[in-house]
Amino acid sequence: METIGNIRTYRQIIKLQRAVMHAERNIISPHKLVNMNPAKWDRWVYFPIKNKKCPNMPEYFATPPRVLLRIFSIAQLPEESQFADLGSGLGMACFTASFFFKHVTGFEFDRRLFSNAERIRRKFNLNNVDFKKTDFLEADLKPYNVLFMYWPFKIKFAELMSDKLKETKPGTYIISHKYNKQDVFNPKDYTAIYPDLWKGITYKLLPATFVFRRK
Repeated sequence: METIGNIRTYRQIIKLQRAVMHAERNIISPHKLVNMNPAKWDRWVYFPIKNKKCPNMPEYFATPPRVLLRIFSIAQLPEESQFADLGSGLGMACFTASFFFKHVTGFEFDRRLFSNAERIRRKFNLNNVDFKKTDFLEADLKPYNVLFMYWPFKIKFAELMSDKLKETKPGTYIISHKYNKQDVFNPKDYTAIYPDLWKGITYKLLPATFVFRRK
């Protein structure tokens, strides 16, 4: 497995990011694709997902590789972990994680996103990545000890996610972008790993990114 600081890793991730960007343009009209940061390496793109089978208002976000690589390093997540992305979209988070973790799984119910992510995975021969076309709310999350989510849906999120994450094993790490409220991450059940002001790690380093560990 390649290290985070390996220049070859960065070059491969950039190629993967370009493939994901191309797939985004094929799925949705460019004028509907919201880029919240024009910088290529830090681009945050967004569009809503319309799927009658999922009434919870799911949304697509592509997390910049830099953010994930830094949070993996800062949180000192074990490389032997089983990583799962809850709502993997076109696979950018999974592709990035594949250079750091032993095995990576992405759960995605949308057919277009799933098929394009799988096509990119095969093109780049990422054999430690596995995409599952299923709703992660119906999946067994116990085999995974690192979970990632970017606030994958809005309706009944706290209610559904609070119950779902209770299925995880003690010691499981949850990387959450945008969401850190106690209705999901109750301090009785989770330890905040990042940000941890007592250790000199500040929220400004990676804003809106949080890491919790299940007690």
